[in-house]
Amino acid sequence: MLKQKLEEIKNRLSLSDKELALLLDLKTNIIVNFLEKNLIVSKIIEIFDLTEKDLETSSSLPLLKISKPLDLKKYKNKINAYNEIIKGHYKKDWNIFVLSKIKLKKRISLLSLFKKQKRENNNYEFTPSFLAVNGKSKMLINFKENTLNIIELNNNINEDLFVVENIRYRKRNKVKIN
Repeated sequence: MLKQKLEEIKNRLSLSDKELALLLDLKTNIIVNFLEKNLIVSKIIEIFDLTEKDLETSSSLPLLKISKPLDLKKYKNKINAYNEIIKGHYKKDWNIFVLSKIKLKKRISLLSLFKKQKRENNNYEFTPSFLAVNGKSKMLINFKENTLNIIELNNNINEDLFVVENIRYRKRNKVKIN
């Protein structure tokens, strides 16, 4: 079952064995030979935000979420880091777009307008967001607090304008990856 789940992850994210091993911080031969099954399972659960039940059932995996801490010290600056990380994860088959984002405000009632209330601080750290598209596969890429966050989007989502986790994203310019 684990082998099928790894294949599903590789196919949905368009990854090779080597790229999956890099994402999981494992050696390629461990993934190919399944020498450390418990280590692989724990890494998959940690990196892809899955449960053991997700890996044991015969049904398809839920939409994948990847959260991986980054060591930004090995890059010149944050912009260089973002660039290199995207180039490392998304090869020529992927189209990458820069996204603009707007945090959606909670709706307020008419009565609340007359009450004194604290204004919500809608400032949040500026970090770039990207949309990666390869055929039907669509991934939202964010960098937040020195962590790479990738969220697999439903393949029928409108990629020009969509909402994820209370933030509205709009597709802007295509990024050229060298």
